Amino acid sequence: MKHLRTILAAALMTAVGLVAAGSQTAHAAANTTLTLKIPNCEGCVIGLTSVMASDYEDLWSSPEKKVKNGEVTFKVPADRTAGLSIGLAAPWEGAVPAHTIVALRYKGYDVGDKVSYSDIKTAKKASGCWAGTTESAATLKVIVKKVTVMGNLGPVKGSIAFAKNTQPYLQPMQRTYDGVLATQDVFGCGPS
Repeated sequence: MKHLRTILAAALMTAVGLVAAGSQTAHAAANTTLTLKIPNCEGCVIGLTSVMASDYEDLWSSPEKKVKNGEVTFKVPADRTAGLSIGLAAPWEGAVPAHTIVALRYKGYDVGDKVSYSDIKTAKKASGCWAGTTESAATLKVIVKKVTVMGNLGPVKGSIAFAKNTQPYLQPMQRTYDGVLATQDVFGCGPS
C-alpha cells in the first residue's frame, strides 16, 4: 500500500507539473512577438494601435519605440493583432498634418503580392488594418520613403510607408494621397 501511495503521489506531482507547464505555455502564447524590418528608417518612431470599428472604446496601444539597426520588435497580445495599425514618424518629416500609417494592402493587390514604390505612388486607396495572426511570432517587412506631402503651411518632407508584400487585411479601405496613408485619429478596423 505504501508503494502504491508513493506511485500515486509521484503521478500527481507529475500531473501538477504538466498542468503548470501547460499554463505557462498557454500564457506565453497569449502574446505575439511582432518584428518590423524597416531598413532606411533609423530613428523612426513606431507605435501600434488596435481597435475594431464595432467597439471604439476597446483600444489597445503599444508604447512607442525607435527603429534601431533596421528593425523594431513589439510584444502584442495575440488577440489584439487583428485590427492592428502601425503608425510611423520619421526624423526627416516637417510639419505634417497627419500621422503616417503603414499601408498593408493597396486596392487592386492580392495578399502576398510584392509592392514597390513605383507601383503605388499614385494609389488612391489602402488598408492600414492588419488581419492579424495566431502565431507566437511574426515579421513584417516595411518600406519607408521620403516624399513631399502637403503640410500645414505648404509642401514639406513626409513619409510613405507600406508592407513589401501585401498582407492579410481588414476593412476599411481609406483614401490615400499619392499612395500615402495617414490619419489624424485611430483607424477602426472591421472584417474584410
